Amino acid sequence: MKKLDEIQKYLRDKNEIYHQIIGSIEKALADGANKILLKDLRLLDSVVDAFANEADWPNCIEKARSFFEGLEDYEACQRCKTLLNRIEKK
Repeated sequence: MKKLDEIQKYLRDKNEIYHQIIGSIEKALADGANKILLKDLRLLDSVVDAFANEADWPNCIEKARSFFEGLEDYEACQRCKTLLNRIEKK
């Protein structure tokens, strides 16, 4: 049972991380920033800070979209597609 709890925690953490990434990129685009800082990301027993430059955003968004698609979270998938379209038009 412990393994199942760890898997569920991992998926919750990953879901939160991808939502943070998408939100940070949306804010950066609105503010005209060219990088994002994600502070205190939690994944299992680790807490880290991460940076992503503008050139990395499409890859980050695509990974998030793929993750959300696996969860059948189509609202989050659409959010990712919209964000990718905004970046392409920039």
